[in-house]
Amino acid sequence: MAAINAEYNASVMQEIVDFNDKFKEAALIEHDKFQIEAQRQEADDPDGFDAWSADMELERPGYLDCMCIRFQEVEALTTALEGFKEIFENRIQSVESTINNEIKASWIAIENQITQDQHSRNRDIIQEIVQNTDKFRSLNKNKFKKWAEEDEADQ
Repeated sequence: MAAINAEYNASVMQEIVDFNDKFKEAALIEHDKFQIEAQRQEADDPDGFDAWSADMELERPGYLDCMCIRFQEVEALTTALEGFKEIFENRIQSVESTINNEIKASWIAIENQITQDQHSRNRDIIQEIVQNTDKFRSLNKNKFKKWAEEDEADQ
C-alpha cells in the first residue's frame, strides 16, 4: 500500500511539474505577444499607452494581459511563475502528508482493533476450555473415583 501511495504521490507531483512547465511556456509566449502589442500601441499613441494599459486592467482583471502589464520584465514574470509553482507544490505536499498521516492512523487503528479482538477471542477460548474441563470433571468424577478404587483393590 505504501508503494502504491508513493507512486501515486510521485505521479501527482510530476503532473504538477509538467503543468507548471507548460503554463510557464504559454505565459512567456503570451508575454512576448503582449509586448509586441504594447510596443505597437505605444508607437501609435505614446501618450495613450498608459490609458490603454489602465483600461485593459479595468476591463479584463485577472487575464493574462493584465499579468503582462504588471510583469513587464520577463524575469519578474518568470519569478512570479516559479513562486506560483512552489506554492502549488507545497500545498500538494501538505495534502499528501495529511493523507499519508491519515492512512497511517487508520492502519494503526485497524491493527489495534484486530489485536484487541484476537486477545478477546483468545480469552474466550481459554475460558471455554476451563469451563469444559470443569464440566468434564464433574460429569466423570464418579467414574474416576470408581476406577481409582478398582486400581487400589487390584494392588
